[in-house]
Amino acid sequence: MLETTTNIQASIIEDDAAIRKLLSRILDQAGIRYREFGSAEEYLNDNGSEGGIIILDLQLPGISGLNFLSKIRNRGDKNPVIVLTGGGIPAAMDAIRLGAVRYIGKPFTKNGLMSAIDDVLGNSPRGI
Repeated sequence: MLETTTNIQASIIEDDAAIRKLLSRILDQAGIRYREFGSAEEYLNDNGSEGGIIILDLQLPGISGLNFLSKIRNRGDKNPVIVLTGGGIPAAMDAIRLGAVRYIGKPFTKNGLMSAIDDVLGNSPRGI
């Protein structure tokens, strides 16, 4: 697992405030700096987005998670994306084809999220 203090930063893109709060708590406990966005549009319109890991809900209002992923990859954004989905394996596989590096099914656990972050950062024996 990650050390408790890190230089890692993350962007949470999730429309459900309760899930955003849960993700924020988990990242806080791990010492990961983060920014929260309630929609893909908020992230895309934010000039201060600094990259890092993107934790992305696929079922967003407006620009969907899959469309968002396509947009950022088309503009050359190579930030690692972990997708959250309640839509099952087909939606997750679509996200992987569009460049996501991991997916987590909803509901998720703290250990599941941290394992995905470890994998994305190459801190796991499995790598990415």
